[in-house]
Amino acid sequence: MFIPLRSGIVGLLVFAGLWYSLLPTVALFTSMMLATTAAAFVYEWVHFLTHTAYHPRTALYRRMWRRHRLHHFKNEHYWLGVTTNLGDRILGTFPDPTKVPTSATCRTLGVESPADGQAGPS
Repeated sequence: MFIPLRSGIVGLLVFAGLWYSLLPTVALFTSMMLATTAAAFVYEWVHFLTHTAYHPRTALYRRMWRRHRLHHFKNEHYWLGVTTNLGDRILGTFPDPTKVPTSATCRTLGVESPADGQAGPS
């Protein structure tokens, strides 16, 4: 459910290199690294809550919750964003949910289960 440790470290290193090369002062670099880390924590918190029984109270969080649940319960090939849908809009993975068929593997994220009569992962 959480960002894998290796991916998190690589991501922070990539952002560190990006911010270091773009920002002229140590203070700005430090600020952007703190903002990047905070954004990762917000992503993780929203993703975690989306996978629990917690029901959103605010309109913003309700939108994020619904989109991510569509990803898991409608079709795992769409609505990939957790805290924002900008990437989905750019990549064409933010269609009208009524026009997308429900995937047989959306609850398993692409892996057929042996209970469905299909071979499991090998």
